[in-house]
This record gives sequence, C-alpha cells and structure tokens, in this order.
Amino acid sequence: TPKESTFQLEDYCNNNIHRDTDGKYVAKLPWKTEHAPLPSNFKVANARTRSMIRNSDATTLNTYDSIIKDQLRNDFIEEVPNSNPSAGHYIPHHSVKKDSPTTPIRIVYDCSSSSRNAPSLNDCLETGTDLGNDMLAILLRFRTHAIAFTSDIEKAFLNVRLHESDRDFTKFLWLSDRT
Repeated sequence: TPKESTFQLEDYCNNNIHRDTDGKYVAKLPWKTEHAPLPSNFKVANARTRSMIRNSDATTLNTYDSIIKDQLRNDFIEEVPNSNPSAGHYIPHHSVKKDSPTTPIRIVYDCSSSSRNAPSLNDCLETGTDLGNDMLAILLRFRTHAIAFTSDIEKAFLNVRLHESDRDFTKFLWLSDRT
C-alpha cells in the first residue's frame, strides 16, 4: 500500500499562505518533505510546445495567444526574459476546445509531464485530501431553491500569487511574437 501522507492542510495554510502588501494571497507550493530533485525539462516542454503550435490552426493559435496576453496584462502570469533553460522546471501545455462562444478554448498545463527517469512537478508535491464537492449533494441542493447562482472561479484562482521561491518551477514556454 502507498505510504500515508502526513500532509496537513491546516498546517500548510497557517505556514505557507499570506497576504502581500497589495492584499493578494501568496502561496508556496506544498512540496513533499523528501522528493527527488525536480530537473529542468526544457527540451521536453520546448518539443511539446512546438508540436502543439505546428498542429494547431490559426484561429486556435490566435485565441491561445490572446488568452496568454490577457493573463499577462492582468498580472496572472509574468514574463521571464532571458531565463536560463537549465534552471527551474517547465510545464508543457495545450488547448482544449470548448463549445462556448466566450471561451472557445482553455489552456491546460500538464504538471504530470516528466522526463525519462525523473519526477514530474506533481510527483514532488503533496496531494492532501480530496476537497472536491460531492456532485450528488450539489445537484440536490441546486433543486431545493427557486433561484440558483453559478460562477466561474477562474479569476479568483488566478489572483492567488505563487511565492517567489517557487516561480522557477512553474515556467512555461510561449511565442514572444505571433506576427
């Protein structure tokens, strides 16, 4: 049986999440106490990014690019100029098409991607307990009231900043100029 995790959510929240001077939350990644070193996987991420670009149509790439630029403009992500490819870890990504006029694609980051005989980012992070809601309970509560509210938490999630010490482990590649 797999070794039981000693990860405690309350301890993590108390010791690794705080507010910065702007009032935004800053969180550290929940690293496993003893994990293998996370290697630079620049070559893997570079190859997957180039393949994704080659295999995408112009409309998808334009939408993808506008999402990246919008996230940059809103300070959800930051550009890392002249980054050392052998330092840190890169996360491959791809688009998933949606049947939505407002969000025709979403970007999915593959944190389980790994190089041969090396761990992925997910392998190095604690998982904690499943905090997902029970879908049956949600559906039953949804039907008990005359009015229901729904929301998209993307903007809230993207407003939690990653602690500076962990940012080198969540880099991703994109085109500097789409023209």
